[in-house]
Amino acid sequence: MTPSPSISSPQNPLIRHVVKLRDNRHRQRAGVVLVDGTREISRAIQGGLQLQSLLTTRSEEGRQRHLTGDQDELLGRLIADAGNLAVTVTDELMAKIAYGGNPRGAVAIFERPQPLALERLRLPKNPLVLILVGVEKPGNAGAIFRSADAVGVDAVVLCETGCDLFNPNLIRSSLGTVFTTPTAETGESETIDWIKERGLTCVSTVVGAPQSFWDADYRGPTAIVVGSEASGLGSHWEALPTESVSPESSSGVGSPRSVAVSIPMRGAADSLNVSVAAAVLLFEAGRQRRPRGG
Repeated sequence: MTPSPSISSPQNPLIRHVVKLRDNRHRQRAGVVLVDGTREISRAIQGGLQLQSLLTTRSEEGRQRHLTGDQDELLGRLIADAGNLAVTVTDELMAKIAYGGNPRGAVAIFERPQPLALERLRLPKNPLVLILVGVEKPGNAGAIFRSADAVGVDAVVLCETGCDLFNPNLIRSSLGTVFTTPTAETGESETIDWIKERGLTCVSTVVGAPQSFWDADYRGPTAIVVGSEASGLGSHWEALPTESVSPESSSGVGSPRSVAVSIPMRGAADSLNVSVAAAVLLFEAGRQRRPRGG
C-alpha cells in the first residue's frame, strides 16, 4: 500500500483551509462539511457523503492516546478506503485542526449534500416522524438526533431551526447519526400541510397541557413536535384542531389530529431541556410501538 502524503507545516494550504472551515460562514461558502472522529466520519460515508480529504495523525502514539482498539481498527479501514484522499499530519497539527483542540483520530472534509425536500422523504406505512420547531442550539439538536436514531424514527423535519444541520457540535452530539437519519429542512406551514396530507397524528409538547404524554397514542402514523425552550410552538401549531386521544380510545387511523401533551413535573422547574423532552416522548412512542412480546 502506498504511504499517505504527510504534512508537518502549519502553513500548508490544506491545514490553513481546515482551520478556516471551523467558521460556519467559510464552510457554507466552500460548500463542505467538516467531520471529526472516526465513528462520525464512518457514518458520514455510510450516509452517502462524498469525501474530499481525510486527515489523520501519523503517530502511532498519538492514535493510541485518543483511540480505543476498535476505533483504531476503524481508522485503518477509513484510511485504506480513502486511498489518495488520506493525508497524515503531526500530533501538533492534529490538535490544531481538531474540534476544540481535542483530537479524535481523524478530521475529514466532505462535499455538503443538498437538503432533502419534504416530498423526497420516503415513509413506511406506519411512520414515526420527529418535527423540531425553532430549535437553535446545535448541541440540543444533535442530542435529539441521537435519541431519534435510538428509537428508530423514520424521518426528522427541521422547521425554522436557525442552526446549521452540519454544525460540528451538532455532528458530535449526534454521534454522527445526523448523517444516517432521513432529514428535511423547511418552513412551518409547509410541514403542517405535509403532516395533513399524510394523515399523521400530531403530538405536540405544550407546557401545562391537561393530557400527559403517557396518555397519548403513538401507535398509528405519528409526528412528534417539539419547540424551542424560549418560545415553544407558535400560532401555526396552535391553530391545528385538537382532541384528546388515548391508547384505549384511538384506533390510530382516520383524519389527522393534533394532540397537546405535557410532561408531568414534580419539582420547582416547569419544563425540561428540549432534547430531554424529545427523548421522553420518543421512548414512550417506541414502547407503545414495540412488537408484541418485544
